[in-house]
Order: sequence, then structure tokens, then C-alpha cells
Amino acid sequence: MAQKPIGFKRERPEDANIYNTIPIETQLFRVRQDVGKLRLGLLQAENIQRPQRYLLLQTYKDAMLDAHLTACIENRINMTMSREHKLLNADGTINEEYTKILNSKWFYDFSRYVLETPYYGYSVIQFGDITDKGFASSTLIPRQYVKPEFHLVTEQYSGFTGNDYRDEPFKYWCLGVGDEKDLGLLKQASIYAIYKKNALGAWAEFVEVFGVPIRLGKTDITDPLTRQNMENFLKNMGVSSYAVMDKNDLIEVVESNRSDAYMVFDQMIQRCNTEISKLILGSTGMMDEKAHVGASIVHEKVSERYQERDEHLLENNVNDQLIPILEYHNIIPTGLTYEISDIEDIDLQDRAKMDIELLKTGKYKIPASYIL
Repeated sequence: MAQKPIGFKRERPEDANIYNTIPIETQLFRVRQDVGKLRLGLLQAENIQRPQRYLLLQTYKDAMLDAHLTACIENRINMTMSREHKLLNADGTINEEYTKILNSKWFYDFSRYVLETPYYGYSVIQFGDITDKGFASSTLIPRQYVKPEFHLVTEQYSGFTGNDYRDEPFKYWCLGVGDEKDLGLLKQASIYAIYKKNALGAWAEFVEVFGVPIRLGKTDITDPLTRQNMENFLKNMGVSSYAVMDKNDLIEVVESNRSDAYMVFDQMIQRCNTEISKLILGSTGMMDEKAHVGASIVHEKVSERYQERDEHLLENNVNDQLIPILEYHNIIPTGLTYEISDIEDIDLQDRAKMDIELLKTGKYKIPASYIL
């Protein structure tokens, strides 16, 4: 099968765009989250007759504002995305011609959507027009409109009428990824993100009250002009709290005698971070600095097992679902298999030492292209 000429384009049929099921897309609004809202969202999402994930996805959207949670997820996704992706012939050799389509943006986006499913749960991905690079685009259908239990993309996020993405012609232009009942790891991570945000807010209030001394102005409170002058003076002095009071009035701020009172908040935040690290990466060593080399090695090995699971997830979805679609559209020939390189990331100095030892045996030759 010859590669399509540069600039080739075949438009997707308009009736094959399942995104058109949604007449008017509404915003997934951000609202202040607490554990009660998370529990309510879980109850609605787990409803057997009429499951609804809108409230749960609101919580997920708010939780992803947490920097540590986002960093953990990005770290895990990037471990797979940074690998070498290739299409193999039946004899196991790399098909260089068709492997090039894996370097396109549409495949990068598709891979990312697949690798996000362990956190968000089931997802539906829509493909665009056919080009010489495969597809023009990969688009994630807003998750609040997907009812995986019924295989539907619905007209309204709260409704249960729409189109089955497994039916023709949609099944040739989109696919679903993940377990239909899975709500994603964010259902656990959101708890720690909520508690962490509360701890940060309480700590900020603690700093505001006790971090900067309160300014106290005493004056004749019965004289409006004198009182206003004093208030203006204190207001313009700085950003700390201030009070204008009578000479006989008293304000008393009761503060803990402990010098490490801030540790209550800091330890809470650290505990939330470590729980998130263990949930997403299987350990804390990949996100936090460790003093013991042995412990770091153990943590790295655990994270490698997580990476292998993500690689199998992506490989299975490409081979079982994406490749049949590519074959149907004659984008690739039949018989190709997708694989992610299992070559471990090795430091350049260590790799050079290994290469030198191989050269010493006299059995191997290293081409100049490898060195460059």
C-alpha cells in the first residue's frame, strides 16, 4: 500500500461526527468543593438506573488545580509518552513508512486521552478528517455528555437520549476507552486535594492574623473627625489588620504558646501530598527527595511497574481498537502491530561504558549515526 501524497485529505462524513449529538455544549462550571459534594457526586455516578457524572466531574476539575496532583499525573503520563512508539511488520521489523504517522499531533492527543482514563474514567475520542498523516485531529468528547453504561453520547449532560458510539457510522470515526463502570483514581485523589486546599486556606488565615502584628490606634472615639483621621492613617500604613478604638477598649488575640504551631498545617499538607504520590505513582520517591539510595531504587522499581501497566493500556487500545479503524480507512495496511519500546532510560555515561565493553568483544560495530 503506497503512502498517501502530501496534502491528501478526505473529509469525515458530517453524520459520522458524534460531537454533533450535542446541540449546545454547556460549561462544566467550577464551584467550591467539599467532601460532602464529592460523596454526592459519587452517589449520583454510581446510581444503577440513572448514573450521572456531572457533579463528580466538577469535583475532578477543581481537584486538578492542585499542583502536586497535576505533577504526579503528568509525571506518570510522560513516562509513557516519552517512549519510542512504532508499528511492526508481521516479522517483527519496524515499518518505518507507517511508523511516521505516530509522530503526528492527532496520535499524540489520542495517546494522552487514553493515558488519562485511569484518572477520569471512561472516555470517548472522536477522529477528524483523513490526511496523509492519518487523521487531522483527535478530540475528546466532553465526559459529562458520555453515559458509558448505555454507550451513549447524550444531547444534554443530564439526559439519556443521544447516539450510540458503537453504531454505524460513528464506530468508524470514534472509539471508547476504559472500563464503563470505572470512575477513575481522581475519586480518591480528590479527597486529599480538598483537605489540602482547606489546610492551605487555614494556614493563610493563620499567617494573616498572627504573621503580621495587629496595629492598634487609640483616640477619642466620640469625635468623628478624629476617628476618621486615625482610621485613614492606619489604613495607609500597610496591609496588616488594624483597629480604631476608645482609650479604654481592649482587643486580645489569643495565640498558641507553641513556636511550631504552623506545623499543624504543614504536616497536613505533606500527608496529603504523600498520599497522592502513593496513589498515582505507587511511592513518594519519584516526587520527593530521599536520603537513602536503597529506598529510592525501590520506589523507582514500583513506578516502573506503573509505567508498564500504562504501556500495556495504550498498546491494547491501539492494537484492539485504533488499528482496525486505520485499516478500515486504508490509512495503514493490514498486519501491522503497535508497540512501545521497552528500552530503559539509561544515563549517557552508563550507555557509553556499555558500548565500549561491547566494542571490546570484537563482535559488534557501532554506526556513526548512533554516536551522533
